Amino acid sequence: MLSEKKSTARQATSSPPHDVDDVDSAPAGISHLSLAGDTEWASSAPKLRCNLALLSPDHMELGKMLMEMEQSHLFEHWPELGVDDEVKQGFFDQIARLNASYPGGLSSYIKNARHLADSKAGRNPFYGFLVLHPILFYFYPVPKGENLTFADDDFIKYEEAGIKEAQNGAFVLVAGGLGERLGYNGIKVTARERSLLL
Repeated sequence: MLSEKKSTARQATSSPPHDVDDVDSAPAGISHLSLAGDTEWASSAPKLRCNLALLSPDHMELGKMLMEMEQSHLFEHWPELGVDDEVKQGFFDQIARLNASYPGGLSSYIKNARHLADSKAGRNPFYGFLVLHPILFYFYPVPKGENLTFADDDFIKYEEAGIKEAQNGAFVLVAGGLGERLGYNGIKVTARERSLLL
């Protein structure tokens, strides 16, 4: 009985209402509210869209972010408005905490996770890009590249070719600071080659 009263009180004092297609199905305390605003962003998650009246403005923004990051599957099994509303609001409270605790928010977390998954699958992040030749000024596709296994025949073949070509290369150290982690007390740009290889 207590949880029933608490749920009704929460529904009646819910945050500013929003445009919901299914206002008639809203429980008492919500259906009379003047619902306004764009809900097109939730069109790919109909179960979320019919529950938008529950959400605070902050939760609404989190919902938009989840839709932009293609996370509509999170709402596939949400029940209709009036059922488990406290659980739904608790979900968004948890999303808010996670969003605040990760650098760059959950959108950065999702992007990083996708990047790591692509890397694990061996996908080239530059696939489809074109490279500008610095002298001839024409574009050519990024080379496919090779996946090498340490010390196998291909590895040794490419290593030998690389050693021969290294004399024509230049190496730039773009980081500054001391080389203490490398076992060298001076600045890194003055470290001897053998110190860096230790």
